Formats: sequence, structure tokens, C-alpha cells
Amino acid sequence: MTFLLYLVMFFLLLNASAIAQSLIRDSCKKAADQNLKIHYNFCVKSLEENRLSKTARSLDRLVMSSTKNAVSKTTSMKGIVDKILKENRYEKYSEKPLRDCLELYSDATNSLTEAITIIKSRDYKSANVVISAAVDSCKKAFAKDPQLTYEFCVKSLTEDPQSKAATTLEGLVLASTNNAMAKFTNMKGVVQQDIKDKRYADIVGVLRLCLGFYDDANDDLKTALANVKSHDFEGANINLSAALDVSGNCEDAFKEDKKKSPITTENDILYKKVLIPLAFTNML
Repeated sequence: MTFLLYLVMFFLLLNASAIAQSLIRDSCKKAADQNLKIHYNFCVKSLEENRLSKTARSLDRLVMSSTKNAVSKTTSMKGIVDKILKENRYEKYSEKPLRDCLELYSDATNSLTEAITIIKSRDYKSANVVISAAVDSCKKAFAKDPQLTYEFCVKSLTEDPQSKAATTLEGLVLASTNNAMAKFTNMKGVVQQDIKDKRYADIVGVLRLCLGFYDDANDDLKTALANVKSHDFEGANINLSAALDVSGNCEDAFKEDKKKSPITTENDILYKKVLIPLAFTNML
């Protein structure tokens, strides 16, 4: 709830023309009116109980203080869950959801901390657009494709400068496709080094095969970029799907040769990287 509150505050900053006598109550009323998820009483109580918010004399100061408050609350919640996990105070079936929550709290803290930096530069519109675009798109993509991990999606986009700068879903598709291409190119460098490593002398043939697969993936991704730019989303879907198969083809090559793959983790990441623009393309 506190996380939602600071997002609404960004929106208010874009539209506020005057500050009422009671800054907190007036701001909370506007926030509650514009977002049904924001409860007026909770908003007022949360801000009035926070020392920094109580002393704020302008809306931008209120945004800063409420964001810092959200960081504090999220960090505290992360500590609680971490303690539960360390002390094994949970049912067996609850472990994965708890660990997922832990990652989400970490992502939220990182986003909020980044937001504070943006607030200081007074670029409120960019802060609102960047965070909202990444989080909302990932939620929708995650709902449509259960193979796409929500936290991986958000982390991948918020760590990529192009994705962070995207203001439309189409822009996110282009940015995340470029990001996937960069990862495949980087992976080629990793595999080329492995080929020179004497420890992998018995799998050089398979590694070279994977290099070819990665080249194919980048070709497919380049074509997908052209498809998106020409609004041929069906073509983009086909080419992204082809690129998606590449990491699996590489792993299958190791299995067929009855060898253990040293790059399974990396191939899994490549798969997820391509899955992001593919999931977004299905939403266009």
C-alpha cells in the first residue's frame, strides 16, 4: 500500500497547481479519488505518523518523505521474511512463495531507492512512467505466460537503460529484444573462451554447435526488431519464437552427445531474456 502511495504522489505532482492548508489530507484525498487502491484513512495515518511527512511543507517534499518511508517499510518487511526463512518458521509448501516475496521486496527497495534519485532531479514524469511501465507490463506478461517469472522480468527491465527509458509497450519490446541480442552476443564470448579451456576439450564440438545456434538467434532477433518497427507483430512473434528455441537446442545437443552442459544456467537466462519481448509482443 505504501508503495502504491508514492506512485500516486508522482501523478499528483504533475497536476497540482496549489497546495491546500492541510497538505497531507488534501494530497491523500486527491490520491484516493484517483486510485481506488489508495484508502484515504490509511494514507493520512501513514503520513501523519511519519516524522518527515509531518514536517513537509510542499508536495514534492511529501513525495520524498513518503518514498523514504516506503523504502523503510519494504526493508523492514524484507527483514521479517528473511528471519522467518532463517529460523525455518514456515510450512514446507510456503518456502518458495516466501523466497519469491523476498526477491520482490528487494526489487521494490531498489526501485524506490532509484526513484528517490529521480525525485531529487525533479523529473517526476519520467520516474512515474519508467516504474509504472516496467511493473505494469511485467504483471500483464506474467499473467499471460506462466513461464515468465515476474521478478526476473521486472529486474531485467529496470536494469536495462533502454527499457527504463521506454514509455510504450512497443518501446519495451524493442528495448528488451535489443537486450536479448546483447546477452546472446555476450554468451558467444563466454563459449569461445570455454572452447579454449582444456577442461572442455571433450565438448568442443557441442560448444561450437551452440555458437552457431546463438548466431541464428541474433539473426532472428534482428528480424524481429524490423518486424516490430514495421508493426508486423505476427512476424515478430514468429522470429522471437525461433530465437526462444535456441537455448533449448543447445542444451539438447549436450544431451544427445551424452555430455553435461557447463552453460545450463546461462542458457536458462537467455531463454527468459527472449521470453520477455515475446510475451510483450503477444500483448500488442
